[in-house]
Amino acid sequence: MGSVYAARAANARRIGERLIAQLEQGYLVFTHEGEMLKREDVSLTGFGGNGGLTVQQVVYMDEDRECDNGMHMPIAEFDALFRDWRVVDPRHVKPFVPAASRGRV
Repeated sequence: MGSVYAARAANARRIGERLIAQLEQGYLVFTHEGEMLKREDVSLTGFGGNGGLTVQQVVYMDEDRECDNGMHMPIAEFDALFRDWRVVDPRHVKPFVPAASRGRV
């Protein structure tokens, strides 16, 4: 059982490190629910700020345990949520220009 949690912890740390690196490089990260993450929302230790995710929460999200915020989710389902997250390079985002300012009403 210990090796299962160790593997989950290693996987969670890799996910967290990748998210933090992307956020620090200015990438826009959107969750599966369309919410945009900020750097302070992701923590590798302790508690995530503003209700963010932590590696510890990922480790304990399985069939048998609940994490600190009461979520109860199989780890495979949690991993699937990360696959649905979108990372956007801000250099490829076109600024929004309202139709009225483009000469249309």
